[in-house]
Amino acid sequence: MARGQGAQLEASGRRFQTRRLIHALVRGDAAMVDEPIRAQSISYAAGWLAALLAVAVCAVIAIASPAGRLGDAPIVMVRDTGALYVRIGSTWHPALNLASARLVANSAANPVAVDAEAIAGAPRGPLVGIPGAPAQLGRPLAATSWQVCDNGTTVMIAGTDTIGPDGARPILATAAGEHLAATYLLYGGKRAAVDLRDLAVVRALRLDGVTPRPVSRSFLDLLPELPAITAPSIPGLGRTGPGGFVVGQVLRVSRADAPEHHVVLGGGLQRVGDVAADVIRFTHGVADGDLRTVPPAAIAGIPAVHDLAVSTFPDQASPPLPSEAPVCARWRADGDRADTVVVQGKPDAAAVALAQEDGDGPNIDAVALPPGRYAYVHATGVTGGSVTGPLYLVTDSGVRYGIHDAETAKYLGVEGAPLPAPWPLLARLPGGPELSVAAAEVLRDGLSP
Repeated sequence: MARGQGAQLEASGRRFQTRRLIHALVRGDAAMVDEPIRAQSISYAAGWLAALLAVAVCAVIAIASPAGRLGDAPIVMVRDTGALYVRIGSTWHPALNLASARLVANSAANPVAVDAEAIAGAPRGPLVGIPGAPAQLGRPLAATSWQVCDNGTTVMIAGTDTIGPDGARPILATAAGEHLAATYLLYGGKRAAVDLRDLAVVRALRLDGVTPRPVSRSFLDLLPELPAITAPSIPGLGRTGPGGFVVGQVLRVSRADAPEHHVVLGGGLQRVGDVAADVIRFTHGVADGDLRTVPPAAIAGIPAVHDLAVSTFPDQASPPLPSEAPVCARWRADGDRADTVVVQGKPDAAAVALAQEDGDGPNIDAVALPPGRYAYVHATGVTGGSVTGPLYLVTDSGVRYGIHDAETAKYLGVEGAPLPAPWPLLARLPGGPELSVAAAEVLRDGLSP
């Protein structure tokens, strides 16, 4: 046997003897049926090898793409302080907020985190940005409806419906905090002025003894206004009209499903609802003017007319909702029109109180938008119909920001098409500055107090 080979065998035998002694000391058995200690040593070695390999990979990545350097990023954020900087040419300018930085960069890019040393060694310029612009935007909100709830405080809710879809009973309301404010009857998702000194109208609507409930002007403005409920003027009142009936007389005609009412006019008969019939009866006294029931054949040959402006009156009079019941006015876009309704109930959405809170005044006191969401909208009237209008961004803090144009919205990173929102509601939100590239690019040496 060669001398070198013998030395290797001797060394191998010594290592085996050492493992056997360790095995005997640890496990009290020198049989060496298995070698868990050797397996453990192999695991340790494999772990160290994997760790060294990971460190090597990280080192290669760090060399290829060094962390904390400015690179080609248009917007950076200092890792230690959170300060934002935006690149203009080769100069880095501190930015007041993320919205301003994106507008200056003409890019919806997110900030790249860098070390303070990277900024310290780069050319720097004065402050840029729009004071009060959003610090962050979050995700868009698919605002399917807008609600104003009034129960002592006025809360605006944007997003999905938080209470049931059923409309409430009529409500007799007046604008809180306004001197000599008009009184409105809220019904069918709309409002109509009612003069409580007009007893004929009050009795026809069954409002005797009902006290108007004060609601916020923001609540009322969300509902389209109909013509006031007043007694119509009837030309030729008391004269003989078509079919030998008296002009101004109300006729009841039995139909197969339900009775209906017609008022006699000089040129024919006009079909009216129960409330309009009672308003006419309470207001205009005519000979033989009591409600008269006639068979359908008696009026079959008389032409139908539509001279009296009573089509917007409620069909029937119902007892109004008690003043202590919480209510919400809901506005929802429906194609090229808007669907409005007053619903009874208290929303369960968490709201953010606003600094403009004024209790029973006209302002919106709190806003409920899901945290981290925003609404990108275009203003429209309460009746809908407008597919374009001024652009706005409403954040989860309840602030309304004007957006200069669609290109500006793209730079901000605002997603999707703008959704319709009623301007009377948007106007009651606290207004922030307009977001535009020109405003964001203004250089500032400081901010005035």
